[in-house]
Amino acid sequence: MAAYIRENNFKFDKVDRTYKKDTVNAIANSIYHLKDVEKISEALSYYLDIYRTDGKKSYDGSDKRFLSHYIPAIEFGVIKSSSPYILSELAIKMVKGDINPTEYMSTILLNYFQIIDGKCINLLYRILLLVEKVGNILSIGDLVKEEYFQEREHTIIAMKILGDSYFFNFDKDKIIFNELEFNLKNLIKITKFKEEEANKYPVEYFKSQENFSNFLTNSMESNVAFPTLKKEILKTVNKKLPYQKIVYGAPGTGKSYGLANEVKVEFPNFINPISEFNISENNEKIWLVGANWEGLNKYPEFIKENKWVNGYDSGNDFQRAEKMSSGDYIIIKTAYFTGEGNKIPTLEIKAIGKIKQIKISGKEVEVEWLIKDLSKKIIGENFRATVHDISQKKDLVNKIFDNTEIFTKKTEEIKASQRVTFYDGYTYGQFVGAYKPVMYEKDSEEKEIGYEFVAGPLLKQVLNAYKYPEKDFVLVIEEINRAKADRIFGDIFQLLDRNSEGDSEYPILLSQEQENYFKENLDGERYLETIAKKEGLYLPNNLYIWATMNSADQGVYPMDTAFKRRWDFEYIPLNKNKREEEFFIEIYKEKYNWNDYRETLNDMLGEQGVTEDRLISPYFLKETDFDENKILKTSSYINKFLMYVFDDILKHNNRLKEALFTEKNFYKIFEKIENEQIYSINFLDRLNERTKKVDDEITEE
Repeated sequence: MAAYIRENNFKFDKVDRTYKKDTVNAIANSIYHLKDVEKISEALSYYLDIYRTDGKKSYDGSDKRFLSHYIPAIEFGVIKSSSPYILSELAIKMVKGDINPTEYMSTILLNYFQIIDGKCINLLYRILLLVEKVGNILSIGDLVKEEYFQEREHTIIAMKILGDSYFFNFDKDKIIFNELEFNLKNLIKITKFKEEEANKYPVEYFKSQENFSNFLTNSMESNVAFPTLKKEILKTVNKKLPYQKIVYGAPGTGKSYGLANEVKVEFPNFINPISEFNISENNEKIWLVGANWEGLNKYPEFIKENKWVNGYDSGNDFQRAEKMSSGDYIIIKTAYFTGEGNKIPTLEIKAIGKIKQIKISGKEVEVEWLIKDLSKKIIGENFRATVHDISQKKDLVNKIFDNTEIFTKKTEEIKASQRVTFYDGYTYGQFVGAYKPVMYEKDSEEKEIGYEFVAGPLLKQVLNAYKYPEKDFVLVIEEINRAKADRIFGDIFQLLDRNSEGDSEYPILLSQEQENYFKENLDGERYLETIAKKEGLYLPNNLYIWATMNSADQGVYPMDTAFKRRWDFEYIPLNKNKREEEFFIEIYKEKYNWNDYRETLNDMLGEQGVTEDRLISPYFLKETDFDENKILKTSSYINKFLMYVFDDILKHNNRLKEALFTEKNFYKIFEKIENEQIYSINFLDRLNERTKKVDDEITEE
């Protein structure tokens, strides 16, 4: 047994109806600490005594009683396997104390569902909808009036389970929503998405105990500990991350490294179930047909009598229908226009079936209807004629059959972040999208060059954000000021103004090729909810644009004030991201800590007016510039580091050269470096003083 399969209402196991959280914790501890089944059964009584808050006992250690207490462990994702017992990763975190039982149950309830009348119904989502309708306090009387909660005894158990989480408090015959910690509107969006995500899988998938446990214990994108999970939920439902952010500082301060780590945490990749329609070896055709003749809707008749009848006795539609064969797919559709001014062509799919028999060629076929009353809308497709063979239109076929049991189920990893680097010469077309030459096969032997619209990184991330509105996406721009950023953004500049909901305040018109790109890659409902609803291109509230920028450097462009005003800026101080691992530099046979050397040099440079962006940052040198003993390589020391110091920092400053080195000319330094001292006495005194100070501090500790 894995996911509960019910009819009409939520139902729960009645054992330990008041102590689900405690039982879940006890069974997890007994399995974790003891591997033998008999010992686990005996030990459960001990752990129940520990974790039950009121001291009551209903378990005597017998195998029969053990099995009844073991059921909540399956129902709430504690175990992935019963033979042998294998705990879920989240249950192990609870046993180890990384999370507490309330945190565990809160994680589970985000995902928890029962299969009711063939559909996955998320318990928390349905309760939150009632909170939105009735208010923050729900009584048993409020719940039993609603769909899925009409069995009073099981509804009381559901209320107690909800009270085991952070989302609700249970008080006698009512539950109280925790409005101080959670934003109701956004929590509804999260749990709705979780329900939709569960329904992407066939019911059979959740008959596997491991699959069900993995789904329940998936906290947002990954198993994380709560308070980490709690912080993640709060972040999701009350997000405060800046939509546009530029991380700036001197070159080599670890801006990209730090931002990359933040992106990993805030925008994790996720697994998306996908479907793929496969024609069998028999190469069945796929027919798109109408069901309205002379103003009459024949659809109910066709479904009821398992048939389809052509309204034409001659002409193109009749001739196409003559090519139908047994085993072909047949799809009833209706076509019309929607949107502002009824200008958007829309195809609505009503039913999908297979032809069992040709009754009258071109006129009537017997059909086994596989899916009825589908009402799936596909935007941008207009098949007004009655009969079409769409077998070769793969994109359309995939859209029609998507999320149906006819599809082959697969998964794909969706990357939540994309990265692009600006440089001098980078263009709007590369960033947003442009026509590019492609090679087409004219026939089996010849090829010719044509052009097609290729979306840039910005439009690709906008598309992802439109497709998955409950997930967050980010576009990371490295070195944003190494090109004229305002020119690259072009009209996208206007979209950087966000409203209180986080969407662009002022959508912009799409070019024809951009509009076609979204129509081809979004299903009908998502297109209507995004582009059509906003009447143009916009940045949605789940899309972020973050960037890095050198505060000053050779070859960078200044940003105008209007562009900068639309970004939040985060300054990275020179020494914020110092390497934790120790590296060294050898100075005339003496070994010094690299950070001590670097900071001493920076102090003396800074005292003489050298600006921060030209000082030596923690990541100026890479780890590969040091040898296996963590000592700076001679080649990197001379040709990379000292060359930069002499050619960039000290090029026109002889006075500072004298303060730091024994020679003013680089070639003299090069000749002396291995056999003579190249640093001034003043510099060495300052370096030794810093080294002694650090050693003294370490000794005191």
